[in-house]
Amino acid sequence: MTWNVSNINKSHYRELQLKNLLDEVQPDVVTLTETELPSSDTTFAVENYTVWYPEPVGDKFRLLLLVRTHLVPISNPTVICRSTQDLWIKLPSGPLALGAVYRQWGKGKKEGMATFLEHVENISSTYNRTATLGDYNLDIGKKDDPNYYRAAMLREHLSGMENHGFSFMGPATNTYSSHGLFMSEGGDYNHRRSTLDHVYTHGLGERVAVAPSPTQPQTTCPWLPQSRCNARTRA
Repeated sequence: MTWNVSNINKSHYRELQLKNLLDEVQPDVVTLTETELPSSDTTFAVENYTVWYPEPVGDKFRLLLLVRTHLVPISNPTVICRSTQDLWIKLPSGPLALGAVYRQWGKGKKEGMATFLEHVENISSTYNRTATLGDYNLDIGKKDDPNYYRAAMLREHLSGMENHGFSFMGPATNTYSSHGLFMSEGGDYNHRRSTLDHVYTHGLGERVAVAPSPTQPQTTCPWLPQSRCNARTRA
């Protein structure tokens, strides 16, 4: 599951939203983005989950990886690599490599893309079973839109993932809906929608389901082994 929490410390309500979402969906693997946790504090805890941190961006952690504790060995699993934009760990089943990603909105084509694809290449050549999920800030729903201003960057990203054996597993629907309304070309006001959260797998044939999120409109849930993710609508 991936969710842009937009500052987990913003209010106690945000943590309650996260708890309720995890209780309902019960994903095995979770990527939280735009967490904005202070880098001096690594005590953030979620019941039934083990938490990993990337390298901080300045004085903030903007990404967290959560894995259900029953999937984690008593001794901490190997951290394969970590940077400010991605974090990769190895679990003993398979073994299985898991990656969490948050590519910041303002990052350009040369700022991080090459490094991330280098990590993808190294990990896919070492591990036969891999999953990576997160907020790429690249709208895959516009991959065929000639007017999309990040089309070249998106094509480079998708080509790199495919060249290293990764398959895009979803979602097939929008994962972001703006809170504000914007005027369309026809003069109507609509929410701006995009598909910025992606799930990729290498050597895994699991399905992907999409479950609505209580704040940002949707989260993405990969069906990893033993996953109990579902696509129920929130009341």
